[in-house]
Amino acid sequence: MANLHFTQQRYAGFRAAHDFDLITLEHALEIFTGSFYAPVRVIETEPILATYNSTDLELTFTLQEDLEIDGIDNLAVGDRVLVAGQTDLTQNGIYTVQVVGVDGTTATILERADDMNESEHLKDGKVVPVQEGDENENTRWRATIADTMPVLDTSNILFIKDITDVKRVVEDSFLMEGDDVEREWLFSHNWGIDTVTHEALLVSTGATVGIGFERVSNNQVKAYTTLPLETGVDIKVIIMGELDPTA
Repeated sequence: MANLHFTQQRYAGFRAAHDFDLITLEHALEIFTGSFYAPVRVIETEPILATYNSTDLELTFTLQEDLEIDGIDNLAVGDRVLVAGQTDLTQNGIYTVQVVGVDGTTATILERADDMNESEHLKDGKVVPVQEGDENENTRWRATIADTMPVLDTSNILFIKDITDVKRVVEDSFLMEGDDVEREWLFSHNWGIDTVTHEALLVSTGATVGIGFERVSNNQVKAYTTLPLETGVDIKVIIMGELDPTA
């Protein structure tokens, strides 16, 4: 019996500008009904050394250096950034990259995003999903504003990490190689979940085939065929699950 172990692949719950979009109907409805701001690519939780211009609603970095936030160093003009660590809490909010900094020649400039650049956009309890980052990928942050009627550039804005982060969809695959002997395969993952979905495809054609599956434990699933799998008939099994968020 073959034992296979796979490293999980993490996919963001929101990647509106990327190739593999994963968004649940629940999340979409929350955005449309106003519970969520549109996602940002990264969040900066430490103070940015910058000058804020209340007329242009811009943060201009003091240092001329390459732009990197939470380990992401390929940020581009138009990318959305959640600024959450300013010492002056009135400067916090959602920004878009207007100028990408270049080491020794150009300072980064961020401008308040269209959905958070007016007082009426400031909503206590509204959530911002974060797509990427070494520390904060797939997290979401809740705006906390004490003022009953917030005023942009006057009201303090805090962003608190939401413990109900966007759930992470994980996917892996393994190969059942036909040898005229084996009819059972045990594969393992480290997701710790009871239920996963499966899909079996013939490697030669990509056609879907029917095989049996049995959950052995929270981290093991057995795949099996009625008869030994013939030599040259290989099957690719894809498994997918949805992990509970991590704080």
